[in-house]
Amino acid sequence: MRFFRSCLFLFIAVVNLSFAETITPVTGYVWDAAHPSPANPSFQFQAITENGATSRLTFQITPATIAQDLVLTICFDDFDTSSLKVSWQTPTATIVLSQNLNEGLNASHHRVLLIDRNFLNTPGVLLFEANRPHIPVWRVAFEWADRIEIPTVTPNPPLMIDFRSQPLSLRDITGAQPDPLDDTWSRSIITAPITTKVEKVSTAFSLSVPLQSVPRQARFHILVSGLPFDCNLMLSANGNTEIPCQAEVPDLTSAAYRENPSNTWDFAGWRKYECLIPAEDLQPNDNIFYLRATATDPNLLPTKLNIRDALLQLRFPEKQPSPPPTEPVVVTQPSTDTPSTP
Repeated sequence: MRFFRSCLFLFIAVVNLSFAETITPVTGYVWDAAHPSPANPSFQFQAITENGATSRLTFQITPATIAQDLVLTICFDDFDTSSLKVSWQTPTATIVLSQNLNEGLNASHHRVLLIDRNFLNTPGVLLFEANRPHIPVWRVAFEWADRIEIPTVTPNPPLMIDFRSQPLSLRDITGAQPDPLDDTWSRSIITAPITTKVEKVSTAFSLSVPLQSVPRQARFHILVSGLPFDCNLMLSANGNTEIPCQAEVPDLTSAAYRENPSNTWDFAGWRKYECLIPAEDLQPNDNIFYLRATATDPNLLPTKLNIRDALLQLRFPEKQPSPPPTEPVVVTQPSTDTPSTP
């Protein structure tokens, strides 16, 4: 119930119908610190103010005449010893969008924020404040968003679908530190989190996974930050043969791609890694998943990785319903005796 109470102002589910209202960006503007874009009537970069131990970045925003939400994709360097606060200021109010976007990754990162249309009825200032001498934000993508009805067959449809058709939940766009995932189950399939928070690990690490019984099928999922595209992630369950995890390759329209001086590209933020684990590799009680990053050139391997949302999805045999009790049936059969002749 906590999810529904906290997102009523952004998402409205249509009860007893197969449609739900969601938010989808339609037009936008990108500000890049390294390559300033031409001026835009709605979004005006104001200034970067660096004053000793703190720094500020401000934009003047003029809302569209038609009521629309505003989606922000914020790309920045996430330092574990600093904070990055984001606020929306109008002449009459100040709304804190995020008290601290940082997740302590010590890596390039991106987060998505949504400013509800109810807060955009007047021009205002978007303010970034960091407790560092230099502002860590290097790109901001602004996108006006419409609300549309989409067909859905799930009880919890996505709160937002971006223009790349990627679903985003309330957990992804509030700017708060993500809450731990909950166990979920649907008929014969159970999804259980393995980790509960962001963790810093080496390029070889292990996860302990207790199981009450061996499933028919198992799927592993994890979010990783800091692993370059030229590297792979391998998984071995209980010392069995290593399995390559399939890495997500985000859409090239994402604002989180960043070009290096060597003309290679990095992605700032989390990427999904997933694989199917053979059921015969698993066992009742404790299971040890050993994961390691690999690369053709060992010099490409980082020294540390960030992981989050490791989970295991399991398929168990469906319980067959017991047959209903039956009552004895008396069958009357015709007699085979030949009737006597009078």
